[in-house]
Amino acid sequence: MIVVVAVWVVFLVVVVLASRRAARKPLRSYDKRGSFYMKAQYTVFFTLLGRALLFPWPVGSESLSIAGQAVAVLGLVGYGLTLRTFIASYNPMVCIRERQTLCRRGAYKYVRHPLYSWQMIMMAGTGLALQHPVFLALPIPFLIMAATAKREEALLAEFHEDYAEYARQTRRFIPFVL
Repeated sequence: MIVVVAVWVVFLVVVVLASRRAARKPLRSYDKRGSFYMKAQYTVFFTLLGRALLFPWPVGSESLSIAGQAVAVLGLVGYGLTLRTFIASYNPMVCIRERQTLCRRGAYKYVRHPLYSWQMIMMAGTGLALQHPVFLALPIPFLIMAATAKREEALLAEFHEDYAEYARQTRRFIPFVL
């Protein structure tokens, strides 16, 4: 359980620091509904996590729990490495900032939303690690994340003329699959 909590504390610190850096650049456009979706996905997930931590459930399989912790850590490491590639254009909400460019390096060569993909991996790892029935609701934040991605893509297409071609060449979340 400590590993899972540490993963999410580190994630939140990284997001806050990256968000502060992003906030220095003026906004060009802001999608209120997409940003609402983004807040909703975090609210739902952290509600599930809080419920699981406050009211623990007996772990059924210790090896599955360890595997889940490893998956959550892998997701955090992937998120951090991807963020390093993308930090110049990172936005905490669904918006476009001045001088924001379209990133096609690193994981962005293979998927349009690798940060979301890594978050989903962290969430799934957390569910495996804690083995709490509340995580059966994980498809809810995943679906909200997919809706957020669609809003973000519409905004990106509006401001980056080559986004449509990029979208045709790359998958949304899973390379070569989805």
